[in-house]
Amino acid sequence: MNIVLESSKPVPATASHYMLAALEFHNAACQAFGKIGEHTIPRTNNDDETSFTTIFAFSIINLAFILGLSQCHVTTNQDVQEGTKIVGNITMLFRVLQCFGSVISSGLDGFSRGPLPVSLDLFSASRCRLLDEDTAMALTRLRCIVEREKRSTDDSNVRDAYSRAIIWLGKCFSFYSDENRDVVLIWPMVLDTWFVRALETGGDQVCRLILLHWAVMLHWFGRGKRFTGDLGAKLVDELSKPMLGKDVHWEECIHFVRQQVGLL
Repeated sequence: MNIVLESSKPVPATASHYMLAALEFHNAACQAFGKIGEHTIPRTNNDDETSFTTIFAFSIINLAFILGLSQCHVTTNQDVQEGTKIVGNITMLFRVLQCFGSVISSGLDGFSRGPLPVSLDLFSASRCRLLDEDTAMALTRLRCIVEREKRSTDDSNVRDAYSRAIIWLGKCFSFYSDENRDVVLIWPMVLDTWFVRALETGGDQVCRLILLHWAVMLHWFGRGKRFTGDLGAKLVDELSKPMLGKDVHWEECIHFVRQQVGLL
C-alpha cells in the first residue's frame, strides 16, 4: 500500500518493480526482527500478550513470504533471472526461525497467554512414532557418514555442530506426522550458527547432506500448501546433483532423498 500511495509515477510499474520494492521492505523488517532476540521484548502498559502476539504474527507472515519467495521469478531491467537460489532462501528462513525461537524461549508465559498461543507439546511422548524401515535405514546411513567425517576433523565446534544437527534431525523425524507437521520448523531453530553459515557458503558438503534429509520432511510439510508447494523437491534437486559420485554411501543417501520427494 505504501508503494502505491507514495509512487510519483502516473503509469503503473511492472510487476517486477513491486516485487523488488517488497523485497526491500522485507529486508528492512527482517533486520529489525533479527535484533529482537538480542534484547528484552518491548512491553506496552504491561500488556505482554500484545507484544508477543505482534511478534508471532510477523513471524508467520514472514515464514509464508520466504517460503513463497523461493518459487518466484524476478524480472530485472536486463534479463529474466531466477530469484535467489533455493538454498539461499532456506538459510534466510533458518535465521528468521532462530530469531523466533530466541523470542519464544525468552517469554514462554507471554506467548501461552496470548490470543495466538504457541503449541509447546510438539515433542510430547504421545506424538512419538516408529520410523518406517526405509527412513530408519537412511538416518542410520547418514549417522555413519557424519561419524566418519567427525573423525576426520580436529575442530570440536564442527563436530559439535554435526552432532547437534543429526540428533535433532532424528528427533524431528520420530515426532513428525500429518497431525504434527510443525515439528519440521523446530530443526532450523536449534542449529548451530556455524552450521547455518556453512549452508550459506556451501563450504561444507556434510552440512548440505544433512539438510537434504530435512528437505524430505519439508516436502511432506508442503503437501497441500500453496505457499510451500514443491519447495522440498526443489531444494533436493538443487543440492543433490553436485554430490553425485562422491562414494557409494553418499549415493545411497541421495537416492533416498530424491525418491522421497518424487524425483525418481
